[in-house]
Amino acid sequence: MVKLLVFLHFIGFAWAQEARVLGVDPNTNMFAASQPMDGSAWAMNQTLCIVRAGQTIACGKVIRTSARLAVAQFTLVHSAPAEGDSVVSAQGSGVQAPPAQAPVMSPQQETQQKRALASVSEQSEEALQIKTTKTMSIGVGAMLLNPELMIRKAVSTYWSVGVNVPYYSTSIYDVQMKGIGVIGSLNYHDYGDLSGFWLRGAAGMIFSNITYLENTSKGSLFMLIGTAGWRWQTKKGFNFGVGAGGMFYYMSQSTLVPFRLMSVNPVVTGDLSFAF
Repeated sequence: MVKLLVFLHFIGFAWAQEARVLGVDPNTNMFAASQPMDGSAWAMNQTLCIVRAGQTIACGKVIRTSARLAVAQFTLVHSAPAEGDSVVSAQGSGVQAPPAQAPVMSPQQETQQKRALASVSEQSEEALQIKTTKTMSIGVGAMLLNPELMIRKAVSTYWSVGVNVPYYSTSIYDVQMKGIGVIGSLNYHDYGDLSGFWLRGAAGMIFSNITYLENTSKGSLFMLIGTAGWRWQTKKGFNFGVGAGGMFYYMSQSTLVPFRLMSVNPVVTGDLSFAF
């Protein structure tokens, strides 16, 4: 399990090093691109090119920027771009930028270019804005069949923080625990804005009733959680995700339980929320 999580982590890390196409709108001939991960930012009037399998398939000039993304107007299209394609600067990258003035095209070439733009996607302006407007989600989920309420807030293009309030019931070494907890998390999404490949690190406490040898007392259980998975987001704002990983429990000894509790268990999690 650990090797699988490490492998998935490096896949997500390598995927995220390049800026990506976040959405395409053929009606306005525009596309949205995430900002580079090296800390730089796309500039107004900069030429961006979309690359797939080492080949430049389209280019465009930046017409709007923000801390989270840039929107560019297509100036050249060889084949239909799609969400998730790589985006690079035409300057200093070895990518051939389009000429300052578009070359004279034959009617056949103009028709081919229009078809390429039309076949990009059926996404509308609403779809193009999904990644910019959906920055918070509230919903319900389950972790090892234990229900929980959750809220998640994007703090940058690729990162979000979350708070979960679970009702948790478990048994460790004949010690029964039931209670409500608070779990804080840091989440990474490689598509940006709460979607795509998903890495989650979390820590929290469960405040529970503890039963051992038919005696009951109150106590708390500390836990660390690490999962990897995938999140999806719809045009209507529904956001859902699934993940798997591991969980570490710890509870110090007490007058009721005369030994420390420590355990590492696999965990599966899923949730459904509404993003806005």
